[in-house]
Amino acid sequence: MSTKGFARTRLPKLTRLWVQGALHPVAAMRSLPDTGPPRVGFTAVLARFTVQDLAQTLPLALLGSRPFTPAKVPVRPEHHYRAQVIFLPGFGLAEWLLMSGAAQAMLRLTGQQSDVRRVMDVIGLGMLIPMP
Repeated sequence: MSTKGFARTRLPKLTRLWVQGALHPVAAMRSLPDTGPPRVGFTAVLARFTVQDLAQTLPLALLGSRPFTPAKVPVRPEHHYRAQVIFLPGFGLAEWLLMSGAAQAMLRLTGQQSDVRRVMDVIGLGMLIPMP
C-alpha cells in the first residue's frame, strides 16, 4: 500500500501520521504542520502515555502487583502502580518538553535554524511511532 493512497483514507490524522511514520518516517515528518502550536506533538505524547497506562500499568494496578525492584519514590509498594496510573501521562508530557528543549538547544548550538514548535511536533511523533 503506498503512503499516497493511505493518506486519502478517512482515518484520524494522528493514526494516519503514526502509520505513515512506521512505513515512511521522512514523509511523516515532512507532512507535519509548519505553523501553529505543536498540537500533533502534544496529542501524540498524550496518546502514547495514555495507551501505555491503559494497556500496561492499569492491569498491574488492578492485580495488586508490586514492582520487581524497590522504587525510590515515597509510595508504598502495593500502591506503586496505582500512583503510576495517575502520574504517567504527566511524566510523559514533562519528558516531551525536556527532550524538545534539549533537541532545540542542540540545533541552535550547531547553528541550525529551527522552530521550537516544529521540533516539539517531531519529538512528540517520534515518541509515539515506535511505541507498539
